[in-house]
Amino acid sequence: MKLVLLVTLVAVAFAKTNFKITVSTKNVKWAQSNGHFYALVIDYTGQAIDLGLLDNPKRNDFERGKTDVFEFDTDVTFKKVGCLMIRSGTKDAWLWDKVSVSTNTDPGFHASNTANFWFSSDTSTKGDKGTLAILQCAPPYPSKE
Repeated sequence: MKLVLLVTLVAVAFAKTNFKITVSTKNVKWAQSNGHFYALVIDYTGQAIDLGLLDNPKRNDFERGKTDVFEFDTDVTFKKVGCLMIRSGTKDAWLWDKVSVSTNTDPGFHASNTANFWFSSDTSTKGDKGTLAILQCAPPYPSKE
């Protein structure tokens, strides 16, 4: 009994979730950006984790027609990702095409930018008319009826 309890406590202590966010940039003029964009995930219990800056230090991210993958390790255990929020921290607009989020225990979900929203902190009508943030959520769980 003590051994089972010890193994359970050790497993909980080392439990973590690896998040993978994949984004693609549209292949149109000016779609790319050198700006800063940030990610936050929410599970079905309302727990939120700010993953921080989407950045691959050895790569030029958010380039026209390209796909970028960002991975984050956390000490928080997520059963299932409910929503992904990406927010802009820059006036250098970015036209995203597709986004997906998954974890080491959840296949996650994906979304497309069919409305052609540009990410930018410049939301003025004379500027980029940007969208400061998006919130994409997974389809609802099936009911347990």
